This record gives sequence, structure tokens and C-alpha cells, in this order.
Amino acid sequence: MKREMDLMIDRDSMPVFTKKEFLLFRDFISKKSGIYFDEGMMSVLKTGLDARLLQKNLKDYYGYYNFLNSVVGEEEFKELLDHITINETKFFRHTEQFNVLREKVLPELFHKKMNNAKQIRIWSAGCSTGEEVYSVAMTVKDVLPLTEGWQIYILGTDVNKPSLKTAKEAVYGKRSLSLIDEEHLKRYFEPYDEDRYRVKENIRNMVKFSYSNLIDETYPGAIIGGWDIIFCRNVTIYFNIELTKKIIEKFYNNLVDDGYFFIGGSEILPSVNVKFSTVKEGGIFYYQKKRECETTKKKKKVFGGHRERKDNKIEKFDSEKYYKEALFLYEKGFLEESLRLLDKAKKYSEDASLYLMAANILFDEQKYDEAEKECLEGLKHDPLSYYIHFLLGTIHQKNNIPDEAIKEFRKSIYLEKEFVWAYLAMATVYIEDNQPELAMREINNAIWASEQVSKNNWVNINKNVLRDLTIKICKLLVAEKA
Repeated sequence: MKREMDLMIDRDSMPVFTKKEFLLFRDFISKKSGIYFDEGMMSVLKTGLDARLLQKNLKDYYGYYNFLNSVVGEEEFKELLDHITINETKFFRHTEQFNVLREKVLPELFHKKMNNAKQIRIWSAGCSTGEEVYSVAMTVKDVLPLTEGWQIYILGTDVNKPSLKTAKEAVYGKRSLSLIDEEHLKRYFEPYDEDRYRVKENIRNMVKFSYSNLIDETYPGAIIGGWDIIFCRNVTIYFNIELTKKIIEKFYNNLVDDGYFFIGGSEILPSVNVKFSTVKEGGIFYYQKKRECETTKKKKKVFGGHRERKDNKIEKFDSEKYYKEALFLYEKGFLEESLRLLDKAKKYSEDASLYLMAANILFDEQKYDEAEKECLEGLKHDPLSYYIHFLLGTIHQKNNIPDEAIKEFRKSIYLEKEFVWAYLAMATVYIEDNQPELAMREINNAIWASEQVSKNNWVNINKNVLRDLTIKICKLLVAEKA
């Protein structure tokens, strides 16, 4: 298996991976697949390249680069993609999204199409080894057990051919099935061997698979009409921001009016596309294509809400003044007075910074549940606030919910790639979870982010100094937590 080979690599025996070689492969991979590696992911790319060098018995990176550009290089490139992307997934991963699909989205679609063309079209873009797209098919079966008279077209696509082969075989081990309840296991799976199960034929027959690269101009199924639902979860995290914008725009254009779009928990759509309407249901966000989407209307910058005076005249509400006064009280230690002032200001203003300050005060008082509520209210007014996502992640960390903490820290980084503290915070979560390799990856990412900030500010800081400071800070944070 790929990951096992990666772990067996003797790092000392491999050639030095220079910055020039990194840029060569980064640009080559980006041009062919859209997957973009920033410098913080240099070690990830090197690990994948080293595994392929060993497999092909090649001595240096330039030799491998020439091999990729040869007449037989296309298949090898797909093997490389399998080593540099994360393909591990589970059935019904992010269960809340499938609950929304089962309880709201699919019933609405079935009801809407009951007396018209009885056709539902669903696309899982970046389906990896198939767990997601089969989960979609099972959910359709849950909602509509008898599909006679309906045309249900479900497509899974991926750029990784080995993953597609696994998806078509539909045989899975216990790790992939860890979120499956006993009822669904009996209903939709059959034993394959001692440790594995296979998806039953009636579900397999609902799904088609094909190779597709999201950077291609034409998307599958575009000619015969739009998609009712598109899943593209944790795929755009590999792309740079400009390519992500183009891909999301093409998804939007390929959806029918009122069609639905699901993305990963660490991705935030409004930062790259404002055409979609955001829908919140049961604590999660998903998106819908509307002809006139309210999110395309520019929101007012909030330091200027309005309130009505007794004489019925409208006067401007100076929320900035209230914010500064609350901040002064906060810094002087008058926390209750600061909170009261913030509560008063929030009645007249939608400024997310008011909620952020209230959340910070409550966090300092170790009132984490109340602080979380303030963060969630603040995100309603500004879903792109990476500071609020960071504080929310820290609250989850305090409440010992590491998966949710990581999710919020990743949102912070998605919105602000050079946010050093988010990388460090993730490192502390991984250290507490006894995952030192992942912690060191985030420390290296923090060092990279520190360097970018330094470059932008024309300050030349020695890389070893940065590394030393970062590790010391990380250790201090962990020691404080203990």
C-alpha cells in the first residue's frame, strides 16, 4: 500500500530536495492537475516523490521529472497523485451533512419533482475511493426505498485512477465502516471476507464512476442538463485561491436553479464565491443556487447601524464608540461592565467584533459555552472572520473536542493562510493527541507562515531562529495546558 511504502523510506538515503526542484514539481503538478503545494507543504511533496523514485529505481528528482514528461508519463503521474493526496475517508463522514440530505434536501427534491420529470442527478466530485458517493446512494434509498418510475443518476468522479478502481470494487475494511450503524450494515453491505464487506449490488448499480479533472474546461453531464446536488468536500483545499474561485464558479453554473452544493467542514464558500445562498441547518452550513441570491447584496460595514429616536427620526448608531469604551473597560478588568455595554451595542449593530470581544471576555472567565454562543452569533454577521474561527477552535480545544478544534483552526487558515497562531494551535492539539509527526508538520507550517509575514514586512529573520522560537512557544502552550 502507498502509505506503508511512504513510512518505509530511509530519509537519509534519498537525494536532497532543493527549492528549485520543489518549484519545478509544484508548477508541473499545478498545471496538470490544479493541485497546488505552497512551501509549507514541501515535505509532503518530497515524501510522495521519494516513494515514486524508489518504485522506479531512479536516483534523482530530475530523472523522475523527465520520466513524467515521457510518452509513458501520464499513467505515472496518476500514481504520483495517489501519493501526494489524502484518499482516506469513511462512509457517512460528516454525518450531519447526510442527516440534512436525508431529512431536508432529498424530501424537498422528491416532492418538487413528483408531478414533473421524476429525475434526480447527483455528482460527487473528488469521490476518492467511493465511500462518499455510496453513502449518497444509501441515503437516497433511505428516503425513497422504491425508486421505480424515478431516474436516479449518481456519478462519482476523481482524478486518481487507483482510487476509482477501489470505488468500483466497493470492498471496504472496518476503518471505512466505523461510522456505519448495524441497521445500515445489514441493509446495504454483505460480508466479503473475514475483515471486509462489499456494498450490495442494488446500491452499486445506482452509481457510475468516471475519471475527471476539475481543472478541465467541460464538466461531466453538463451537456444533458444541470445537477440537482453536487458534493465536493475537502477537494479545493489542494488548490490555490484563484483556481478555487474558477472551480466553484463552474460548479455554480452546472447546478440547476435551487440546486444544492455541499463542501467540506474546513472550507468556507463565501470567501471565494458570493453567488450561492448560505443555508444553515442543524449546526452546519450548506449552499443553494438562487437566481437572486441575497448574499450577492453587499453587506454594510457595520460601524454604522441605525436606530430610531423618540421623534421617529433615524440617527446613526456609533458602534465603534461603544466598542472602544467596552475595550477600555475590558483592559481595565471591568468585565461585567464591558459585557453590558457590548450587549447594548449589539441591539443596534451587526458588527461581528462586538461578539468577538464578548466571546473573549467570557473565555477569560472560563465560561466556554457562553463564549461559543457569542462566536456563533458573530459568524452569522461575518462568516469570514478568521479570528472568530480561531477562538471557536480554542474553545473546542478547552472542551476536549479535538476534531472540532482542528476544523475551526483550518477554517482560520483557509481565510488567512499566514495566520501563524492557527498552525501553532493545531500543533498543540496534535501533541495532546500523541501525534508528534502531525504536530511537527504544523510547526513547520507556522515557520513558513512566519517567513511570509517577515517577507511582507521587509524583515529578515533567520529561519533557525524562527524554528527555535516556534518550538519554544509550542512547548510553553502545551505545558500551560497540562
